[in-house]
Amino acid sequence: MKFNENYKERFIKNINLFLKEKGWSRNKFAKELGTESSTVSKWLNGSTEPGLEYVIKIVCVLECSLDELVN
Repeated sequence: MKFNENYKERFIKNINLFLKEKGWSRNKFAKELGTESSTVSKWLNGSTEPGLEYVIKIVCVLECSLDELVN
């Protein structure tokens, strides 16, 4: 999924906030998503973006809405 820069920054910030609220590490988050921690790290450092399949998984795993994730 291609984000513009504003959405990318908010996406990264909000995922980090949700992880902090849940007390989860990136490794725990990756396991919950069924992916590698290196993949999550790439998303959170902005070098890659998750595909739509993973955006849907992220919303489900973090128990949030897409709006909460990018706004």
